[in-house]
Amino acid sequence: MKRIIVIPSTRILAIIWVLSLFIILILTISINTNPTVEAKFVFSKKWGTQGSGNGQFNDPSGITIDSSGRLYVVDTGNNRIQQFRLVNPCPSGTTQIVAGVCFVRSWGSLGTGNGQFNKPLDVALDSAGRVYVADLGNHRIQMFRGTGAFMKAWSTDGPGSTQFNSLTGIAVDASTNDIYALDKGDSTNPPYMHKFQLSSACPNGATKVVSGVCFISKWEIGDSTEPPGFNFSPRGVGVNSLTHEAYVSLKRETPHQYWIYRYSSSGTKITEWGGFGGSTDGKFSNPNGIAIDSIGRVYVADSRIQSFLMANPCPSDTTQVTPGVCFVTKLVPGGIPIDVAIGLPSGRLYALDQYDNSIQEFVWKADVGGTGGAGGGISPNVVPK
Repeated sequence: MKRIIVIPSTRILAIIWVLSLFIILILTISINTNPTVEAKFVFSKKWGTQGSGNGQFNDPSGITIDSSGRLYVVDTGNNRIQQFRLVNPCPSGTTQIVAGVCFVRSWGSLGTGNGQFNKPLDVALDSAGRVYVADLGNHRIQMFRGTGAFMKAWSTDGPGSTQFNSLTGIAVDASTNDIYALDKGDSTNPPYMHKFQLSSACPNGATKVVSGVCFISKWEIGDSTEPPGFNFSPRGVGVNSLTHEAYVSLKRETPHQYWIYRYSSSGTKITEWGGFGGSTDGKFSNPNGIAIDSIGRVYVADSRIQSFLMANPCPSDTTQVTPGVCFVTKLVPGGIPIDVAIGLPSGRLYALDQYDNSIQEFVWKADVGGTGGAGGGISPNVVPK
C-alpha cells in the first residue's frame, strides 16, 4: 500500500516564495552583467576665463596630463605654460581655482631666450615628468623639468640641416622616451614628422643635435600616390606607448577633407580613416589634438571628441570604421575642443576649448541611462573583452 504524503499549504507557499526569489536574483545578475549597459563621460567641472591671471587663458592650444594628476596647459596667447594639480583639498603652496583644481605654477614670457616662447602650440611629457614644448614662433623644441626649470632646446634635426618651419605638435612615447615633432612645413617645404631619442650616446645611424638628444629619422606626411599639388596640413600628433605607433590629424585639400593617419615607429603608413562627415561617427569636421590612453584607444578633438580602438575584428559595443579601426565613443562638450587629455585621476577626460579659454572635465560613469551617449560600455581604463 502506497503512502501518500500531504504537504501543508503554508509550506507550498514558502517553497514558491523561495523559488521566486531565486528566479529574481538570476534575472538581476543577468541584467547587471549585460555588456550593452549604457555608459558615458559625464560633465564634472569647468574652469578658465580669458585673461592673464592664474587659471585664466588666452587662446590655449595644448593640454596633457601625467600619472599623478598634474595637468599642463599651453597658454599660447600669454606665451606660457600653466601647471595644475587635480586634487582636493589643494596642497600647501597651491591655489584652488575650482574644487579639485589647484594652480601650481606657470612659466614663460614672450621672447627668444631660454624658457621664453613665441606662440607655443603643444606640450608633451616623458616617463620622468620632463616637459616638452613645441615653440612655434621660435622654430624650436624646449625641454623643462616638471618645476619649469629650463633644461635644453633644439631647432634642427641634425648638423647642417635647416630649422623647423612650423612646429604644430609634439608627443613622447612614454615607454621609450622617443620624441615625435610634427612640422607643418611651409609653401616650399613639405610637412614632416621628426623623431628624436633621449640618449647620452647616440646609436648607430643617429645624429646628436644637443647633449642627450639624438635625431633618429624623419618622414614626409602625406601620400606619394596623390596627384601633384595635393596639399597636406598636419595639425596634431599622438603616440601609442604600447605599439610605438604615431597618429597624425591632418587636413587634406582637393577635395577639402580631414583624416587621421596611423604610422609605424619607422614612418610607414599603416592605415587612415576619416573624411568630411559632420556628425557622422568616424568622420571629422576639424580634427586637432590627439590623446591615447593606457590601452591604446585614440581620442581625437574635433567639433566633438571621438575615440577609436585599433582591433580586428572590432569588439562588441564598437563599430568598424575601416578594417582595424573601431569607433568606441563620442562626447559633445559645450564649445569646440582643440585638444584632449585622458588618464589619471582614473577615468577622467579633459577637453581644452581655445575659443572659450576654458577646460572641461568629464568623468566616466557606468549605467547612467539614456541613449546615444558617449557610451559603448567600455571604461577608459579597462581593456574591452
